[in-house]
Amino acid sequence: MIPAAAVLLVLQQTLSLAAIAPDRSPRLTTTPTPIVAALGRCADPWGTRPPLTGTVRAVHPDRLRERFGRSIAARDWATVFAGASAVIDTTLDAVGGRGAAFDSVRRAFRAAADSTAIGLAKALQRPKSELAAALAELDINQFRPVTNLGGAIVILQSNRLPLGIVLDSTRLTADQFEAVCWSGWSLHRLLSNVNFETIPGALARVEAQERRWERYRTQGPMQLPHEMTLNRLRRFVFPPHGAARFNPPVFDLVAFHPFAGIELVRTDNGVARSESIAAELGGATVWINDWQQHIGASWVLAYDPDGRIGRGPLVRLGGYVTAGVLARKDAGGKSRKSLLINIDALRLLKPDAVPQSVRQAQSIAGEVIAR
Repeated sequence: MIPAAAVLLVLQQTLSLAAIAPDRSPRLTTTPTPIVAALGRCADPWGTRPPLTGTVRAVHPDRLRERFGRSIAARDWATVFAGASAVIDTTLDAVGGRGAAFDSVRRAFRAAADSTAIGLAKALQRPKSELAAALAELDINQFRPVTNLGGAIVILQSNRLPLGIVLDSTRLTADQFEAVCWSGWSLHRLLSNVNFETIPGALARVEAQERRWERYRTQGPMQLPHEMTLNRLRRFVFPPHGAARFNPPVFDLVAFHPFAGIELVRTDNGVARSESIAAELGGATVWINDWQQHIGASWVLAYDPDGRIGRGPLVRLGGYVTAGVLARKDAGGKSRKSLLINIDALRLLKPDAVPQSVRQAQSIAGEVIAR
């Protein structure tokens, strides 16, 4: 047993000396790489407990949430953002004064926070339906730290500063880097909460636009492929601006649109009915009342069964039936007026289309016969 104990003691002594002796392996380095990497991450601290002490504790997102809890619960976002900006200003001043690099970051951060606070207070006074557009003008994502293509941490990227402000951990102290990083995440979190309240309004706008497109598709006049191409080209040459980019067109061209119709021709003995093949040579359709109604007019050529040509305007007042007044000469050379009725065949596929079209046609015919 004595030799075994001696061997054990020698082995323990060897391991102890190996742990104490410096390892001269080329894999080790004297540069504080792990510390720089930890600073450079600038991860979102949300959900982590703020430190119990320290200057930058006040700008931790959880700490600011506790401090302004009542205003957050009341959704008084202007007060919360202004108060958080004041706390951040105080904290940045407390860790400043140690290098020109941090002073430039602090000035840029303070200017962005002050301008956003003023813009946010004005935006919150606008209707809910306009809040999302107002927030977009403020570049509310500028306070979120991100990594650029070069691998550097940047903040305050906006339309005014496309490249943002670089957070160089080698030129900032640990407190300075952490203060800017946490401050950015805190303001980004608050602005995200404000933006979250725009979701109901955004959904309402999307639904309203969907209804507009559905009315435009189902209640408007039929467009042939060449007309759709023509109107698409016109929209490309004269692009809409603002919200009109997402809405249906308010103006459509009609060109060389053939159709079959019914003519009610005034004769010496009353009114005669005949079939007609016609074509709208050119015209336009205009949508009004939030795409709930459309009106239009075009110039028409129509052939009766005897091959005589009638010319005249066609008026479209919405619905399933359009009517035009034509003039042509009869077999005796006498000018005759006729009423051309056009029924949109594609829209007759709707379940309630036939009764409505019949009623409208009967109403138009009744007016002609009465007069």
